[in-house]
Amino acid sequence: MEELGELVGFLVNSKPEVGSSDGREQLKPTPVLPNLCRLLGDLRPIATLAYTCLINLSEDNEYAGMMLQRPRFCVSLVRNLTNEEHQLGELDVLLLNNLTRLEEGSRQLLQVGESLEGFYLEKLVEILVSKRGDERKDPYAWIARVLMNVSQLPEARKILLDEKRDIFKDLLKDIQHRNPIRKRAVLGAIKNCCFEQRKHAWLLAEDKVNILPYLLYPLLGPNKMREEDVESRKLLVEALTLLTGTRRGRDFMRAKKAYPIVRDAHRVEDNEAIGELYFILVDHLMRDEEPLPAAEPIETPSMNQETEAEKKLLADAQHEEEMPEMDVLVSDSEDEDEGEKESVD
Repeated sequence: MEELGELVGFLVNSKPEVGSSDGREQLKPTPVLPNLCRLLGDLRPIATLAYTCLINLSEDNEYAGMMLQRPRFCVSLVRNLTNEEHQLGELDVLLLNNLTRLEEGSRQLLQVGESLEGFYLEKLVEILVSKRGDERKDPYAWIARVLMNVSQLPEARKILLDEKRDIFKDLLKDIQHRNPIRKRAVLGAIKNCCFEQRKHAWLLAEDKVNILPYLLYPLLGPNKMREEDVESRKLLVEALTLLTGTRRGRDFMRAKKAYPIVRDAHRVEDNEAIGELYFILVDHLMRDEEPLPAAEPIETPSMNQETEAEKKLLADAQHEEEMPEMDVLVSDSEDEDEGEKESVD
């Protein structure tokens, strides 16, 4: 126990070198992981130190892989979140985020191929929604990061987009949440789900998910309160572009007057990288189309292999706004020539 105390002190010490990659490398020959995992159920002060150590260690993929060798380790962390007497939920989520960066961790959380496949993913969505609030300090915001990580797998997207479970719509209200971690991560998960082309009709239908207003209004809504966060705007444009991946998706967005909003948002966009994404989206919306065949083949969606970088917090987050329901989406400049095409200078 004395040796374990020294290891704990080493990892949580405030010195700059402690918790570094070099420091973690020094611990690999030691039996630190089994000892720390046993302490997670100890008294709160000791458990807090153990969690902190594991979170630091799990930043190293090799350590994270070693933790995932423990059966149902990710599931046990989610179970802790459902226990009202458990007081270290924020630390559970931080550790879970690090572990699900690995495909193995995401699959363990999903319990792929087991009878309860998707059960704990659905639980995470329920917790995220129930703890929504309106606070920039949001201890459960990192659950959204877990969802973003896991939604890179087609098995997770199938669960999130399951019409019978009906949990995907619960995420849409967080698109304009004040907490930037929650907002960006939810957008990342939504974007990942947009890779599933076979669900585009359900996502776009006004009597189903009606996703289009949620993605368009933050870019340039009726009150001109554009989303301030660059990363969030990027994810919004990428999700919209994925929804134009099928002919029927493009036709729907044209019918709902999405182009004038996209055009006006493009005109005021001052980020070069996002501007290039707008060019792609505009090209998809304004392209000439052949007559629609009786049945359009849908390509197998590609899996998003990369997670979005999430290193900085937004200084001033956009206030959350309720999304109005409209039959047709229009911008203030609808009277302009909707047929105009944007060209690259």
